[in-house]
Amino acid sequence: MLKLFLFSLGLLGFSFMTEAIYSQQNQPNHSDPVRQTVRNIGNNNPIKQPTKMLYPEIVAEVNGEKITRDQLAQESLRNHGEEVLTRILHRALVIAESKRQNINITREDADREIDRLVKVTPPGNLTREQYLEIVLKDNKMTYQDYCDEVIWPRLALQALVVDKIQASPEEIEKMYLSKYGPSVGMQMIACETKEKADEIHAKVVADPDSFGNVARDESIDTITASNKGRMQPVFHYSFPDKEIEDRFFAMKPGDISEVIGPYPPNNYYLIFKCENQYDPTIPENQVDKIKELLKAQVSALKLQTAADELFKKLLAEAKVVNIISDPELRKQYPNVAATVNEQPIWLESVMDMCLKLYAELDLDTMISMKLIEQECKKVQLSITDKDIDTDIWIRAAETSVPLPDGSPNIQEYMKSQLAEYGLNEKVYRTNIVWPKVALQKLSAGLVKITDEDIQKSFEANFGEQVQCLGIVVKNERTAREVWTKARTLPQTENRSAEEVFGDLAAQYSLEPGSKQMRGRIGPICKNGGSPIIEEEAFSLKPGDLSSVVQVDPETFVILYCQEIVPPKEVTLDEVKESIKSDLQRKKEVLAINDYYTEVIKKATIINYLTNQTKTPETRTVPTNVPAANSTMNPNAVPRTNL
Repeated sequence: MLKLFLFSLGLLGFSFMTEAIYSQQNQPNHSDPVRQTVRNIGNNNPIKQPTKMLYPEIVAEVNGEKITRDQLAQESLRNHGEEVLTRILHRALVIAESKRQNINITREDADREIDRLVKVTPPGNLTREQYLEIVLKDNKMTYQDYCDEVIWPRLALQALVVDKIQASPEEIEKMYLSKYGPSVGMQMIACETKEKADEIHAKVVADPDSFGNVARDESIDTITASNKGRMQPVFHYSFPDKEIEDRFFAMKPGDISEVIGPYPPNNYYLIFKCENQYDPTIPENQVDKIKELLKAQVSALKLQTAADELFKKLLAEAKVVNIISDPELRKQYPNVAATVNEQPIWLESVMDMCLKLYAELDLDTMISMKLIEQECKKVQLSITDKDIDTDIWIRAAETSVPLPDGSPNIQEYMKSQLAEYGLNEKVYRTNIVWPKVALQKLSAGLVKITDEDIQKSFEANFGEQVQCLGIVVKNERTAREVWTKARTLPQTENRSAEEVFGDLAAQYSLEPGSKQMRGRIGPICKNGGSPIIEEEAFSLKPGDLSSVVQVDPETFVILYCQEIVPPKEVTLDEVKESIKSDLQRKKEVLAINDYYTEVIKKATIINYLTNQTKTPETRTVPTNVPAANSTMNPNAVPRTNL
């Protein structure tokens, strides 16, 4: 949580850049006159030992095979070199521009900034010592490093764009309302034509209580239709269309809108019903504290935007040659990553920073890859480029909109995948697709689909379901208290049981989605993965309150049955092949997990970076698993998207 917040403030983006620049001073003494100029970038930091030399020559052993420091360094450079070089370039430009504008950041400035960050970093109640302990441990830095390499560049950047990052009271209030202010619970029906919308509008206006059932049966927006048209609560400034949002807040519970449309992007015709109005979610005595945190977030967002604009300007004015990304230039200048105004940034510096940022993560990946390679050698299995191309083709066909000729849009699929993983294509194919394909082939014999599997999946996807409200709490005492209120308050306060349960869910439930939706959860089906919840749900009738269900030692669930959803009108024969295909894909994932788990159990792994040893006897699973890993519950029957 803290690390993500620091990243949002623009802190981590500059981590370790000073060391990368100044470690250039440890390079061999070149006669190039540019060399002296490089030394003068930035302030007088002490010369530091290259990061690579801080690691042992052998960083790991996997079943007797060694992984060397140089191999790890090359892997980190291959995976992160371009990204890290960009950070170094940005840092160099900030340093140079700060010097040009005579911006001077003192130690007192850094101390004050740290004190400010302590106050605005969630949860907002950390001491200075606690904050620094977390930050320095997460980033493996000393206090001096943190001031020089994180706080200094941030303050310098702030000083360069100070006129663009101030958060106005209006901006803070807008963000507060969009996250914590009053909200409205809305239901929606979407229709393809105006005629159909007018017909449905007349029906629900004549019988407002039927709106939810009509939405379920008639709306073409399947996401909301599955929950009787219910949308996520709408906050101020959170809906894409401000005019429609204003209409929502002008409606009272029970009001039904006129037909609105055609509404982009699908040009549907929409009908809305106001189900409820909710008060702000933050207690009055916490508002000022929350707004102080939001002020920091607004400034951080503006700082990122201003920084991007500044870097574009500085890059346009500077003469930058990116050598690391150009194969021909790399041959000519093998020791240089880039030049800025004819001043070199040495490749060794980039490699050092890659190691400092990613060494443990990359080593975990290399250990996993080594294990899979060893398994492939045992059975003489070779994964070719064609195998990788075929897997990409299949995934693109399954997940992307096809081209006009019906073929998969591989280019669009790859674009989304590279953005998701933050990798270039070569690394994606090697580190993501290769191990997945290899494990699929190695575990192929473990995949078995029985008639019972197909029947259970059919029941899960097309059988009867129970629509419930749910409350999740962490101890039995609270569960009993909530259950008693759910049973007694409807009579004592003369309110409907469903309304009372929704209020209790908003107050007590620990599950964020159901809390925000006043207990709304998806329909419960058979064979969905939680037998104890399913058994309880299918024992209820509409209007029934469940018993307190203990799911695990710290999870207790209470259900309120709203309705029984009848099975879909489809036979097993009509969907059998689709179910079988879907089960095949999902059982492949489970088989991969099982196979890899067995490989780990039998392996002897020594990680010299973390000083951890795993033998077949200890059965300690390393922190990293291959990209094909899934958190799927092996006891659950996967639900299809049919």
